[in-house]
Amino acid sequence: MTQDLDTIIEKLNGELVSAYKNDTALFKKMTAIQRNSGLIYDERPTCPFLRPHLISRKSYNEIARAAETIAEAAERLTYAALEDPQLLDRFDLSDDEARLVRIDPGYRNICNSSRLDTFINGSEFKFLEYNAETPAGVGDQPELENVLEVIPLIKAFLGSHRHWRPQPQKKTPQVIVYLIPRIWRKKTEAEHCDN
Repeated sequence: MTQDLDTIIEKLNGELVSAYKNDTALFKKMTAIQRNSGLIYDERPTCPFLRPHLISRKSYNEIARAAETIAEAAERLTYAALEDPQLLDRFDLSDDEARLVRIDPGYRNICNSSRLDTFINGSEFKFLEYNAETPAGVGDQPELENVLEVIPLIKAFLGSHRHWRPQPQKKTPQVIVYLIPRIWRKKTEAEHCDN
């Protein structure tokens, strides 16, 4: 893309509004696809939009680096807290939670499948919250891409512009394949100790 991304997006937005602002059939089709894919929450479609969120690869990489830095800081803080009872007390854990955090899961990383919810505005971004329930949102991405590709202008736009899509859903099975044998081994070790 030789044009400025903001200019391209502004032009695309104008074309989308012009073509589809009164296209109730398209919105019904998009909602039906989401219903069939399990992307309706309280009768609200996850994606009521006419285009994907587009950011430059440079911006994506900056956000990824910042998220990795925060994840590394969280790892360090967690391990420091496990070594220092006074620091662990600051987490205000219940007795059951304190026992759970001391269980060795059999792998080094504290969390292998979390995410930071991020708000992006131009070249600025802010992390809103940490979510450890992933891979819930990760699995939605390919389905949301399918929803947006039923929009003819989006399909044509993506076909005529070089672009890249992150595919976190491809890493999730790798994480699970990595973790399951380690968790199973720990479980088996614990059972042998109990006998």
